[in-house]
Amino acid sequence: MALWRAALAGGRQALAQPVGRLAVGERADMLVLDPDSPALYGRKGDDILDSLVFAGDSSAIRDVMIAGRWVVCERHHVAEARVLEHYRQTMDRLAI
Repeated sequence: MALWRAALAGGRQALAQPVGRLAVGERADMLVLDPDSPALYGRKGDDILDSLVFAGDSSAIRDVMIAGRWVVCERHHVAEARVLEHYRQTMDRLAI
C-alpha cells in the first residue's frame, strides 16, 4: 500500500493537479473493480491492489469515473455507440 500511496503522491506532484486522494476540492477520479475477475478472485484487503497492479489487466476494471463523471459503466464507454457510428460512417466513405 505504501508503494501505491507514493505513486499517487508522485502523480499528483507531476501533474500539479488535485488528484490522488478522496477529499473536498479534489478531482473525483475513481474506478470500480470486478471482484469476480480472474486476477482478483478470492483476494482481500491489500492483496486486491497488489493483484491489480502486478497481475491484473483491464478486465478487472468495471467502471471508471473521471473528474466526477462516469465514463465507463459496466465495461462500456459512455461514447462507445457514438464512436462506433462515426467509425462506420468513415469506413463507408472510404469504401468508395
